[in-house]
Amino acid sequence: MLIQAERPVIVAGGGVINADAAALLQQFAELTSVPVIPTLMGWGCIPDDHELMAGMVGLQTAHRYGNGNAAGV
Repeated sequence: MLIQAERPVIVAGGGVINADAAALLQQFAELTSVPVIPTLMGWGCIPDDHELMAGMVGLQTAHRYGNGNAAGV
């Protein structure tokens, strides 16, 4: 699936931070040359000045699934 993707991207959330897996994520991103977009909770999983850091994504919401609901998912 990743190989066939035209414009792959890794969206990294707080689970990466909670699992202490930031170094592994960075290694994977570098190995595959896939940009990383952290959520607010995943911010810090890749350095802000890393060439594969592609900005942050997400909205703050009090509703647990607010982003998915707003997108009609």
